[in-house]
Amino acid sequence: MNVIEEGVYFLYNDDELVYIGESDNLYRRIGQHIAQKEKIFNRFELYPTTDRKRLEGFLIRMFKPKYNVASGANYDFRGIGADYFPSLSIQDAIKKYDEYMGDPMIAEIAEDIGTYQGCLLRGLTKAHAPLYNLNGHFRLDKEWYNAHINEIWDYVD
Repeated sequence: MNVIEEGVYFLYNDDELVYIGESDNLYRRIGQHIAQKEKIFNRFELYPTTDRKRLEGFLIRMFKPKYNVASGANYDFRGIGADYFPSLSIQDAIKKYDEYMGDPMIAEIAEDIGTYQGCLLRGLTKAHAPLYNLNGHFRLDKEWYNAHINEIWDYVD
C-alpha cells in the first residue's frame, strides 16, 4: 500500500476551491482541518510532491482561495500572474508550474558565458527579454533563450 505523505492539498466546498495548503503528512493535516471546523469544505484532493512549499505559494497566488489569508510564497513573476496562466484547473496550473521550473536561471547563464549575473540581468531587462523571478531566482523563458543563445553575450550590460 502506497501512502501519500508530503505534498499540496486542496479543500473544496462543492465545486468551489476554498483553501490550498501543504504538509509533510497530508492525511494528518486534512484530519486537523476536519477536527478544527474553521473551514467549510466537503471534499479534498491531494497532490504529492516534495516541492510542496513553492507550489503551494504559486497556486495560492493564482487561485486566491477565500480561506488563504496570506498571499502565498514570494512569487513575483514580474507581471506574470493569473492572466498569463489562464488555467481552468489545478492540474493545468501544476503542469504550467512544472514547465516554468525548466527555464534557465540567470545565474546559470551568466556562469556559462563568464559574466556577472547582474550585468546580464540588466541587459536582458533593457532588451525586454521574458524574465521572471521564481523563489528569489531570476529565470529566462527557455524558448526565448534557445532562440537567442548564440547572441546572449550581446545582452550583457
